[in-house]
Amino acid sequence: MRALRMYELALVLIWLVVQAALFQVLGVKVMHDSHRYLQGAENILATYSLPTDHNLRYAGYSLFLAAIFSIGGSLKLVIFCQIIISGMAVVAQYRIAQKLLHSEVAALISVTSLVLYVEVSQWNMYILTESLFISAAILALYFLLHLRFWWHYFLYLIFLFFISVLRPNGFIIAVAAFVYVFIQIWQQHKPYRKLSLISALIFFGVMLIIINTYLLTTFQILEVYQRGDIIFGYNNLLIKPDIAPDFEAAGNSLIKIGKFVFHNPGYFLKAGFLKVFYFFSHVKPYYSWTHTIYTVVLLYPLYYLAGWARRLDRAALAFISCVIGLQALMVFFTTEDWDGRFLMPVLPFIFLLSAAGAAHLFKLPPTGFKRIR
Repeated sequence: MRALRMYELALVLIWLVVQAALFQVLGVKVMHDSHRYLQGAENILATYSLPTDHNLRYAGYSLFLAAIFSIGGSLKLVIFCQIIISGMAVVAQYRIAQKLLHSEVAALISVTSLVLYVEVSQWNMYILTESLFISAAILALYFLLHLRFWWHYFLYLIFLFFISVLRPNGFIIAVAAFVYVFIQIWQQHKPYRKLSLISALIFFGVMLIIINTYLLTTFQILEVYQRGDIIFGYNNLLIKPDIAPDFEAAGNSLIKIGKFVFHNPGYFLKAGFLKVFYFFSHVKPYYSWTHTIYTVVLLYPLYYLAGWARRLDRAALAFISCVIGLQALMVFFTTEDWDGRFLMPVLPFIFLLSAAGAAHLFKLPPTGFKRIR
């Protein structure tokens, strides 16, 4: 057990060194998208009102920035807060794996993957939604596993709402949490199965309405199809549809997308699967060989281990699968991003699965290193 504790301490020190090194190299990274969040925070502080345009879909992050600016904080304090919250998420990752896999060694494998794959941590240095969303997604599963009292559920709903307005695809965490609760009720409370089915129909109906009438209204998805984008911002890999989208077609956003897919099924499937390939492979035509080798050596073995995941209860596995699957589905319907950041929120959950796979393949004991031969 002493060896285990020494490893934990070493892991904490490595995480601190990684954060310090990233800050030293990157500093505070303000990108093109950062300005929409900063402007939103300024408007909140000046007028006490949220944005009313497309930026409303990022109101959660603007509120986060506004809260820091309201106490005189700088962008450096924003980065510091993101690092602290990220540290909390790393601890939560360990506790989640420990609780689900009943193995401290497996838990350490999960956290070691998260710490050593520094591309996840690098987003802590950006004034973007990525860092907060990655951390919040991990914490969402941690809190879900520890809900006990009615006020826990009340606070958790507020937390889910915050994640949902943090960025447009934040709702996938709420969907994953609902699926988790649904499966728990289905397994443990049989008299409530009919009620849970009705609740599921209502929930997913409401989510579909929100996606159609709110989330999709300001995203130019048909324009993406017209351009033939596979990786957003990269114009050397375009696949044009056979029949151009009809921008004047009657109907709402989902109907217009549905009509386009109906007329271009081959293009839609080919382009969609290519987007998902670049999403999971995390290899791009313009990436350096160093980055590609780094990804293949570190990430792909973890993908393999994730395929052997066992020991997870159905509800937790459903939550993890929903987060990974819905994020991939979002990429399928839209585009992969040029810097690969869409993959980052799902990697902690893939690392959980890889730890579960390692626990199964290597029959990891429920205690520490001393029982490993």
